[in-house]
Amino acid sequence: MEQSEEIYANVDRKSCGQDTVNRSIDKQPESQNTEPDSSGKRSSRVAAVCLGLLCVLLAGIIGLYVHYDGVSKSFLAYKTNSSAERDQLLTSYNNLTNERDQLLTSYNTLTNERDQLQTSYNTLTNERDQLQTELEILNRGLTNLKQTSSEGWQMFDSSWYFLSTKTNTWKESREDCLERGARPGDHKQ
Repeated sequence: MEQSEEIYANVDRKSCGQDTVNRSIDKQPESQNTEPDSSGKRSSRVAAVCLGLLCVLLAGIIGLYVHYDGVSKSFLAYKTNSSAERDQLLTSYNNLTNERDQLLTSYNTLTNERDQLQTSYNTLTNERDQLQTELEILNRGLTNLKQTSSEGWQMFDSSWYFLSTKTNTWKESREDCLERGARPGDHKQ
């Protein structure tokens, strides 16, 4: 507490002394006042500071304009490029869609052709099997004919005949032919 009282005491003394100095300056005539007038300097300093701040502010605004002008031009260029790329992608998409449709049509056509070929193959396979069966029957018949022709059978006008040296009735001759391998209905009457 003692220190703060000393501080206040010193302040009072100094302010009292300052008042005396101020009074003496006030009493002096203006011509004797050697200190320059600082109020004019202050206002010019304030004006210079304000002018400097305005210049900085103006430079900032110009910088922002240049920056955003570049950004807007970049955006417009990007937007233009994006539109061109979008149009190009749309064209590519349409082309690919057309190609896909053509491929599907070709696929369907080839599928139909395959099915027709499969049907033809199945038909030809059945015909081959029938021909094979007929061939086997004919081969058996030929084998039988060879065996019977060696026993006296002879072909005349696409029919086979057995020439016998025996004298038989028609019924006996027929039975003899059947015993030798002739089939019923093969004989001519």
